[in-house]
Amino acid sequence: MPRALNQGCLQCKARHLKCDEAIPSCTHCVKSHRGCRYADPDMTKVQLPLLENRQQLLLLLKEWVEDTSRIMDPVDDQATFAHHVSKLALTSGPVLYAICAVVLFHHGRLESKAEPTDAAHELYMAAVTGLKEILHTDIATALFCTTILRVYQEYQGQAELQSSLHLSGAVALLHADRMRLETTDAAVFAILRQDLSSALARGSPFAFPWHQYTSLGPGAQSDADLANDMSLLLAHRIAANTPTQAVMVDERIASWHRRLPISFQPIEKWKSEYGRIVYLQSWHAIAMSTFHAAQLLAQPEESHALHIIRTALYSSHLGVKVHLCGMMALCKRHLSQRHHAYVDQVIASLEQATGFQVQMG
Repeated sequence: MPRALNQGCLQCKARHLKCDEAIPSCTHCVKSHRGCRYADPDMTKVQLPLLENRQQLLLLLKEWVEDTSRIMDPVDDQATFAHHVSKLALTSGPVLYAICAVVLFHHGRLESKAEPTDAAHELYMAAVTGLKEILHTDIATALFCTTILRVYQEYQGQAELQSSLHLSGAVALLHADRMRLETTDAAVFAILRQDLSSALARGSPFAFPWHQYTSLGPGAQSDADLANDMSLLLAHRIAANTPTQAVMVDERIASWHRRLPISFQPIEKWKSEYGRIVYLQSWHAIAMSTFHAAQLLAQPEESHALHIIRTALYSSHLGVKVHLCGMMALCKRHLSQRHHAYVDQVIASLEQATGFQVQMG
């Protein structure tokens, strides 16, 4: 009989088998059609040095797969980004360290810890060191790693310079690899939405000239494609330098809105002055909030800002809340003073739910 180990999944421990600790399911559990579960990591009792503790790293990776990865791209209906980086993490140290740093920091922020834990910072620095070694040899892996590291820095709120550097690095890698927006690689649109959030919240220029890319147009068929196309159209709207360019983009946005299926309509409940807006799918919430952000730029009416605010308050998807953090400054700029207390309430709710610090420009 194989020797029992102190590490491994709960099923292998119970059966006294040597576990290969594969994620999300070990080989024994796959072959025997059993549900593979690992002991939940205690986020408050992580032991240093964490880099040498493979079991805890794998448990943190499992936490990423099952929960924390939702913050990356809520329009990614097939969870392509989460699945791909999870596979990369099994062979790439920098990606694994970046993921684990985000998981630890995410839980730390939700527990109201203002500073990253020593373990999260150790993982972050290890990821940055490893990233430098693959920048010129594995651009695709470096792209994913950099995108995740940007999320880690965004959690810190005050670290705007480092966050901007990571975002700039990601889009530079995207440009260097000559990746096209037609690719199924979800990192492209994850980066686009990060860039949009930064531009809307801080009024900073794009790190990448997204407006140079043609939107998906009539080729956008699925709900997720339509949501991605709206993100591109918002990038075009922000980058419009002349009234003529703005009018052309506004016409394309109106055309996009006319093509929407009924599934994009929210469930509205008017129980108060502000009402409640709930979307059936996360990508519907992203698409319509992005549409209303574009409308705010074209027609600064309070109704558009209030739609975004109510979506942020009532959405149950963590990734949607993270995305809408970047729109709060835009909304508050277009709302009268009488709505500011309500906006501040929503911002506090977003910060509590996501761990992010909402930037107000």
